[in-house]
Amino acid sequence: MRNDVKTRHSYRTVSVPRSVISALTEHLKDRSAAPDSFVFPAPGGNPMVPMSREQFYKVAWRPAVKAAELPAGTRLHDLRHTYASALIAAGKDPKTVAIRLGDTVGVTMSTYAHLFPEEDEDTRVVVGDFLVRALNVPSGAGAPSSP
Repeated sequence: MRNDVKTRHSYRTVSVPRSVISALTEHLKDRSAAPDSFVFPAPGGNPMVPMSREQFYKVAWRPAVKAAELPAGTRLHDLRHTYASALIAAGKDPKTVAIRLGDTVGVTMSTYAHLFPEEDEDTRVVVGDFLVRALNVPSGAGAPSSP
């Protein structure tokens, strides 16, 4: 079994809601308390041996998708996209989203740029206010010109 990770950013702390901690606590209540044990161990009871990908999908993922009444084809990776989309919808900046995903800002923006709001009006006002303060430009200078 390989324990290699995709990138150096794969090792990170991910903040989760208390409800997730509660669900994991319930899931693990009859399991080994060893810090290196797996959340989804292989069948046979040894908590130090992980489930294979195929076992995970059959034993854990597909039943969870069905119980949550999600579409049958829902992939584990779809949760990643949902997480990123929720962060963006809540107004989190690209750097924060990238860090949480273990990506670079470039990768995050190439995947999720369409979800970030357009801020043309806001940027116009910011530049206009800057010019007023920095260059003593009259305050009406930031207004759009008429056609």
